[in-house]
Amino acid sequence: MKKNEFLTHWASIESNQKVKPSPVPYKHEGTTYAEDGIRITGSERFIESVLSRLKDLLRFEGTDTRLQVAYQETKDRATGEPTGSF
Repeated sequence: MKKNEFLTHWASIESNQKVKPSPVPYKHEGTTYAEDGIRITGSERFIESVLSRLKDLLRFEGTDTRLQVAYQETKDRATGEPTGSF
């Protein structure tokens, strides 16, 4: 889908739908690339602003389902120095 088509599609999606993830099985091994998930990258300020709009997902952390989270600052591959991006 081209960008303009996607933006039109996104704008047409009904707002505030119920979140219906397909959970990854407990103790799953291997890639989760094709599984339901969200990746947010960028500055801490940006990530927190997006997370503030995704608080509905917090209800999926419990005894039956768990949220997998990796929140860490990236490092420059050449120098190993922190980049300021997460």
